[in-house]
Amino acid sequence: MLSREDVDFFCRVGKGTPTGEVYRRYWTPALLSEDLPGPGCPPVEFRILGEDLVAFRDSSGKVGVLDRYCSHRGASLGIAAIEDCGLRCIYHGWVFDTDGRIVETPNMPATSKFKDINRQLSYPAREGGGFVWVYMGPPEDEPPFPHYYWFDIPADSLAARESQMAVNYLQIQEGSIDSSHVGVLHHDMHAKAPEPDEAVAGTPGLVRYSCWYSEVSRDGGPKDNVPSTDFAPVFDVENTDFGFHYAATRKSIYGEDRRYVRVTAFVFPYIGYIPPSATPVITVPIDDYHTASFSAWDKRLYADGGGRMFGPMPPRAQRMWAIPPQDRQAMEEGRSFSGWYGIGLQDAAVHRSMGRMYDRHNEHLVSPADSAVVRFRHILRDEARRLAAGERVKFAFSTHPTERITAASGIVPEGEHWNALVPTNLSTGVGINQTESQMGA
Repeated sequence: MLSREDVDFFCRVGKGTPTGEVYRRYWTPALLSEDLPGPGCPPVEFRILGEDLVAFRDSSGKVGVLDRYCSHRGASLGIAAIEDCGLRCIYHGWVFDTDGRIVETPNMPATSKFKDINRQLSYPAREGGGFVWVYMGPPEDEPPFPHYYWFDIPADSLAARESQMAVNYLQIQEGSIDSSHVGVLHHDMHAKAPEPDEAVAGTPGLVRYSCWYSEVSRDGGPKDNVPSTDFAPVFDVENTDFGFHYAATRKSIYGEDRRYVRVTAFVFPYIGYIPPSATPVITVPIDDYHTASFSAWDKRLYADGGGRMFGPMPPRAQRMWAIPPQDRQAMEEGRSFSGWYGIGLQDAAVHRSMGRMYDRHNEHLVSPADSAVVRFRHILRDEARRLAAGERVKFAFSTHPTERITAASGIVPEGEHWNALVPTNLSTGVGINQTESQMGA
């Protein structure tokens, strides 16, 4: 359980808070690129890490991210006019470029030097993988811009998505790296595994799954060749140069000498790679009580090109999760375990049920099920300590090739280490096995 001071440490993300300052030292997804569809499009107001900002494209297509409120008299730049060189505040006509430079101050004398010595607060912005990313920390601490694998998916095959929820980010973040709930909450969404379809070169008996998409029977027995009906996996967490990855190991229906393993990777501080397809799930605090979740999908992996699953994104104002009533009748009739349908909706319903910000002084983390949650909290504390000591954060400057980070699931022979499923996550080819046993944070 956590003290109330610890709850504040992990959950508060505003400027000047320990966690907020750590997150500001990393490149942070803020918007979908499609929210700014082209030069001259309307600016977009948004909030991230408790700060109110505005994003826009200038005439060249370059993205700028500025403080939402004009530094003259506070009018929102979200209602500003688009000029070739930037945003023109409609209150007094001041113009700001993508770097926050004041280009014009028409209500001041032409001889004034004010615009030459003052600026609008701005943050560096980059685009990659269907998202607009922002760096909100000190300029001298700006890390290299990462390049993740989905940045290389062709634009017409990439589905970049965003949803929002009125809860604290930690409820969603810790859910995304928690594999022990998969066999419980998503019990009747459990996926069918076809016969293992990919042998791992040089490792006899080791196989991967590329899909996992049907269900198990209500009595827990296998249906259509489910790889495991074991709801109590053993967890093993390994530190990596980008954060950590971990294995949830279950008994396999293929015999006592083979185990079913799901390997989840976590790129600190935002990105969870979910097996088997290594889908990135990116959890970003909007403020202390609201969270944005981003994800990226390769539509080529779907038989219909993702047409049924990936329709047009709704406007930003309509991306907040709307949770329907729980279907208690379906639960009573055995047609649904949770009373909600779809993995995303099931997760969202549970996260919302915890309240806007769960008071974790009542929680009881257990070993080994909560090992990844504990590792995440340890890393976050360590990063905050580095900043407090005048050092820079660690993982933003990792030299590990970010495009090679992945997740996987598959059948692993007894005696074979699970990290053979994800060799590109390792820097040396030999993992450092660090299983969490201490359940405090």
